[in-house]
Amino acid sequence: MIDRNSLASLLFELRWTGKEAQHRETFLAPRANFWRDLFPERLTQTLVGKSEGDCIELTFPPGEAVPLRRNDYILAMQWSEFRGGYGSPVARPRFGRFYPWGLLKNLAGIFPDDLRPFRVSGTGADGFIADLNHPLSGYSLELSVTVQETQVQKAERGGRVIDWMSEILDQGPGMQARCDGKPTDFNEPGAYQRQDDSEDTLFYTKPRLIGHIDRQANSMLENIYGGILPECGRVLDIMSSVESHLPPRRTWHVTGLGMNREEMAGNAALHHFVVHDLNAHPALPLPDASFASAICSLSVEYLIDPVRVFREAARILVPGAPFAVSFSNRWFPPKTTMLWPSLSEFERVGLVLDYFIRSDCFRDLRTFSARNRPRPSDDSHYPQQRTSDPLYVVWGYRI
Repeated sequence: MIDRNSLASLLFELRWTGKEAQHRETFLAPRANFWRDLFPERLTQTLVGKSEGDCIELTFPPGEAVPLRRNDYILAMQWSEFRGGYGSPVARPRFGRFYPWGLLKNLAGIFPDDLRPFRVSGTGADGFIADLNHPLSGYSLELSVTVQETQVQKAERGGRVIDWMSEILDQGPGMQARCDGKPTDFNEPGAYQRQDDSEDTLFYTKPRLIGHIDRQANSMLENIYGGILPECGRVLDIMSSVESHLPPRRTWHVTGLGMNREEMAGNAALHHFVVHDLNAHPALPLPDASFASAICSLSVEYLIDPVRVFREAARILVPGAPFAVSFSNRWFPPKTTMLWPSLSEFERVGLVLDYFIRSDCFRDLRTFSARNRPRPSDDSHYPQQRTSDPLYVVWGYRI
């Protein structure tokens, strides 16, 4: 049972609704220290007395979990007052995008290493508007917390103080929403070029029989897909490889469409497969309304004409069918688009949402994120990386 001297493993789930989509963010606090760490007092009071397996629900109105919007945090800046940088050379910030505060010049108390995000909420001939408010400012937030484990606090009381709400809220949630419902300007020059612009068939000639996320993240992805896809029917695995990340023991008939025959031949989830290069030929070689669901796992960052591919995915789906797109923070650098690594992780969620919106073929858009789970100790990247690969999923339903 939790008291004010406890250690506890807490799973946080944040839910909020934007103009374009519904969002769900999950974050694990593996050793929350109720004596030392920081929580909103109302959250502490609600958790005290709870035991393993208990779940509490709270709603935070605008201004409680994150500060209310401040007009003095909306600044008119000259183009010359932007430093450039942030992942790739940026001559001028673009509408709707996020950049670190440290790229702003001539502001008291802001230093070049300040990584707090600001949003460009306007551009003009002479400059831009920098909105320094929190990305979730103005939103009502629903928070559930599940107690996974409790421990008695030992006598040692040193260590780092962690503000858990800041850990959850200040790492990007909110950055996937559009600015005032207006499209984000992702169309910077060379956005869909790659380091290696040679034919993809050459790059994918050699099979890569490896997993692209760790086992913990893969299990999470299987659970998410299991909750999105209908129980039976034909599933199209777009940009398929050796793994489909689908939960086992389902009555699906799975078709893979990918670049390497040997990889897909080794995928136990596939009933059959088609070798096809979507960057050379975005049209899917499949009939209209022939699938009950579709997925694209850990590969969307390689598409050079993504909106057309999303429209093709809609074409082969029956009305009401889900299309789910997942990704993490790992990829093959030579073949990812130049835009992708220049974005923060939650901006990539916004970019994939943008593909769904611009395709004009899907409704009821949703996003999911999972962060800060433990990495399995037998994983090849452990102990250098002790947390699991983050997971992001965006999905919608065929109109």
